[in-house]
Amino acid sequence: MTKVRKNIQNQRLRNLIKELKQEKGIWKALGEELNKPNRKRAEVNLHKLNKEMENGEIALVPGKVLGYGKLDKDKKIKIASLNYSNKALQKIEKTKTKAHTIEEIKEQNPSKEKMRIIK
Repeated sequence: MTKVRKNIQNQRLRNLIKELKQEKGIWKALGEELNKPNRKRAEVNLHKLNKEMENGEIALVPGKVLGYGKLDKDKKIKIASLNYSNKALQKIEKTKTKAHTIEEIKEQNPSKEKMRIIK
């Protein structure tokens, strides 16, 4: 990763954390999780999301979604994460599940309904 791209990612993350920490409830908790060092951020596999999430829920992953496991083809959830592995994105595209950034979900669903932080 080039230094310029890394600086842009860092600035995006800093802005997101600052914005989330000013909120209440689940958004503030997500901001606290994202404020941890990289080595302590969540790495969640697809099989865990498949097992723990119900249809219609939104999974907030304060870290990276990895491609181990699979999602049921009829599982209809939204996943919001800081990063996704390429394999995870490929597998998500094959199902009814949608991959989003945390910023997108915050704009779409400010009411915090049916949302859970998955670590």
